[in-house]
Amino acid sequence: MTPGESRLEKPTESEAVPATDESGGKPNLDDISIKEYFSTGEFRREVARQVGGWTGIAESAIPVIVFVAVNTFTSLYPALIAAVASSLVIGAFRLIRKQSPRQAINGLFGIAVAAIYAAKTGKAVDFYLPGILISYAYAVVIAGSLLFRRPLVGAVWAFFGNIGTEWRKERRLFRMFSWLTVLWAVVWIAKVTVQAWMYLAGFSATELGIARIILGTPPIVLLIAVTAWCVQRSNARQTVTSDPDQDPAS
Repeated sequence: MTPGESRLEKPTESEAVPATDESGGKPNLDDISIKEYFSTGEFRREVARQVGGWTGIAESAIPVIVFVAVNTFTSLYPALIAAVASSLVIGAFRLIRKQSPRQAINGLFGIAVAAIYAAKTGKAVDFYLPGILISYAYAVVIAGSLLFRRPLVGAVWAFFGNIGTEWRKERRLFRMFSWLTVLWAVVWIAKVTVQAWMYLAGFSATELGIARIILGTPPIVLLIAVTAWCVQRSNARQTVTSDPDQDPAS
């Protein structure tokens, strides 16, 4: 079974693969509906491209792991240098592989800010404070998007696929992305609150680092997986309950 096939209904030849551009790359989204875009699995591939795939997600944890290890066995300043250096190496490695360095650049910015602040205060635990504050800002944005009836998960999903605001016109998709945004907000607030409590309670830099690693990449991977599963499941349900020839945007 290919990624584009539904478990409940095998698509016809014209439905199985969306129209592609002249270069044979990603589908021409002007020629397919939002339903077809979700059903073909292109949304999953696009998200993987944006976050760098599973490798990119794993690479985001490397600088923190390096900082924890070096700080444990040496001291603060060598650990800061090693963390920044590891971010630079990751970026260079992605360039060598001709992959987008965007994730590495974003990670380098965060690590650099954390390193500068920790170097200024001279406290290893302060390496994690900028990340905690930034994560709270993300949580506010995620939760706030619901108040403006622009659930962020749906907006980001549409942005990745360059499919505009069509999804907001479908009540089924709007409701699903709203609940997914609630889930992201709850998980995000919970994980950053645990780290903030540990920081204020005086836990060591090593303990904060371990918490950062555990509460960093794994929850994000789980949230992405749940989001992809919900979208795929929602589309499968619509496939067997609606006319497959009807444009859902009509």
